[in-house]
Amino acid sequence: MAHRRLWAQGIYLYDLPPYSLELDDVEPIFREIKHHDLVARVYTPLAALAATVDDAYARYEAKLLGKHRCQPRLPA
Repeated sequence: MAHRRLWAQGIYLYDLPPYSLELDDVEPIFREIKHHDLVARVYTPLAALAATVDDAYARYEAKLLGKHRCQPRLPA
């Protein structure tokens, strides 16, 4: 059988479950960044794409940090 020849070479095949985007925590974040911050569809050179993605994630991070910043209150 073919699989025994593969096993002899140290090659193993595994059935993996289908990928579920809805179970990946980063997908909603990337969807927002893709639709709001990456409006251009062509970036030349590639470094421009990398810089744009880095900037977009930095803005998203700053937005999240701004939402959750502790506001000091006077003691009761």
